[in-house]
Amino acid sequence: MRVRLWSRVGFAPRIAIVVVLTFIGTQLLGEALRALVPPSDFALFDTQWLVDTTVDAQRTVTAADASQRDLALSSLKSKEWLDFVIREGQPAAPGGPSPASSATLQAQISKKLGVDADAVVVNITPYGNLLSQVRTGVVLLSGLPALMTNVAADSVEHYPLVASEIEIGVRLSDRSWLIVTQRAGDLASARYVRNAADLIGGALFVGMLSIWMARSLVKPLTQLAGAAERLGRERALTPIGDMDLPEYAAIAHAFNEMQARLTHFVDERTTMLAAISHDLRTPLTRLRLLAEYVRDKDQRQEVLSNISEMETMIQSSLAFGSDDARREPHSVVDIASLLISLCDNFTDMGGHVTYIGPDHGQLSCQPVAMRRALSNLIDNGLRYGERVSVTLRDEAQALVIVLQDVGPGIAPDQIERAFAPFQRLDGSRSRATGGTGLGLTIARDVIRAHGGDVTLASAQPAGLLVTVNLPKPAMLPSVI
Repeated sequence: MRVRLWSRVGFAPRIAIVVVLTFIGTQLLGEALRALVPPSDFALFDTQWLVDTTVDAQRTVTAADASQRDLALSSLKSKEWLDFVIREGQPAAPGGPSPASSATLQAQISKKLGVDADAVVVNITPYGNLLSQVRTGVVLLSGLPALMTNVAADSVEHYPLVASEIEIGVRLSDRSWLIVTQRAGDLASARYVRNAADLIGGALFVGMLSIWMARSLVKPLTQLAGAAERLGRERALTPIGDMDLPEYAAIAHAFNEMQARLTHFVDERTTMLAAISHDLRTPLTRLRLLAEYVRDKDQRQEVLSNISEMETMIQSSLAFGSDDARREPHSVVDIASLLISLCDNFTDMGGHVTYIGPDHGQLSCQPVAMRRALSNLIDNGLRYGERVSVTLRDEAQALVIVLQDVGPGIAPDQIERAFAPFQRLDGSRSRATGGTGLGLTIARDVIRAHGGDVTLASAQPAGLLVTVNLPKPAMLPSVI
């Protein structure tokens, strides 16, 4: 029931649902991580208290022996809120401009200590977002008690209301520095992990939903592309099953109807052609019998020749329009062996045909139809060009067959006309050579049915160059 209900949801609503689920999922993930590892707290410091505490710590360290400094610092009551450490080297200033409150706080501390301003360093880092904040935040107040509404209205020129980190350094007599910072807390490292998990987990969640949605949208397109490719190559009905998306279901229904109409159209034309050819055989047989009563031998021979030519045209038409070849199953054929066999056969019949190429080159095709197409191309070259050179190249994406003869060739503006049914070109291609004008038509029809194509071009210095491109099935265009 749920699957059936989901299949009624259209394309746009699905996109909206995925976007909403993504937003909700990332929010829930963030809340779950923050519940597991709470966000950092905030410490509210009175500015004057911070100044007094820093001065008190400096005096405590100065009064204690060098070996007792750490013990003296640990006894300070402000240890609960601040961290005190003594180290060599002046504290480095954070990147970016310093807020005005840094200079104000620095001046107050140096004045109370009675030292030069360069003996005190105050670094205040403005507060960042929750993902980057892992330490306890600091809120500086000019004085207590204070109303939060007044605090929020105070100018940032006096001090930053909220700081991500505050670091105060006071130079001691031995050139070391007393560093005062807010307490980092016990969960600083855990917050780093939480922030990284929030970012990575959110990205993974969005990525998984996006991939799932993309696959659900692309899979029907892949099925449609495969059916269209098979229809173009094998001309076999490939009905597309039920689609989840209503929009795709409508496309699949229209595609199935188109296949049925095309098949019905081709079947009707083939049946009509076969019927006409069959009906013509009876009057042709009668004409052949009547021709025997023609007394003049030359006239009788002319009539019989015309009848024979008509029968040849009928047979060629049946071969061109027959649906038997289109229903021939595909199988793996060694195109190189097929070309070698054809070249040998034409050579045995007195033709001059040479083969250049590898000994093997396999392709999934209709064996009988492919043999007929290549045989027509070689026969066409021998008929008009006397000698034919056949070259096979086994490339990564296709098998390329190049046939070159030494005949008169075809004018560039007549190339497309050469492929038209029953068209025989005068001039460069003499009518004395015979034929019905269907050889190139049948060849291109078969090769295009296999996803390839045939092109003609003038060869140098003379002749016709026929190039056959047969793409390998794995390289045919598809939607992934």
